[in-house]
Amino acid sequence: LDGRHVAESRRVRWGAYLAVFALTGSAWVLYLAFHQYEVFTTLFTLQVLVPALLSLRADRDRLGGVFSSSRGLWWAFFFTIILGKGLWELERYLHRRGACPRETSDPRFWLHPLWHLLSATAHGFWMRYANMLSEEGSPAKKGLKAA
Repeated sequence: LDGRHVAESRRVRWGAYLAVFALTGSAWVLYLAFHQYEVFTTLFTLQVLVPALLSLRADRDRLGGVFSSSRGLWWAFFFTIILGKGLWELERYLHRRGACPRETSDPRFWLHPLWHLLSATAHGFWMRYANMLSEEGSPAKKGLKAA
């Protein structure tokens, strides 16, 4: 996303990177020290949400609005991660109630592996989208010097 959003401009980039690394490091220390699952889920959500939203706002002049067909990979990412998160929440609900299935023949047994499959698929969609941003809209491809 180099130079595609104000958070990625040369003036702000290192501060933004340091803030993200400090937040991530602090959250991991808190999670490991106090075993608070909410710290883990909040950190994961932020690590997905921040780059996703930054990338959605990137290259608006070239790609058009949020709902333009050029953003199809972003929307594939979004719906895949939301579906996966829904399955994860259902699995967590079953776990809290002590109702996790024990038999592999029960489709609910596979909720957690499906979360991993869908989140990996969502990551693949987002990486293809980010690659499209970097290849087609890069300053080098446009014959411009980087800022």
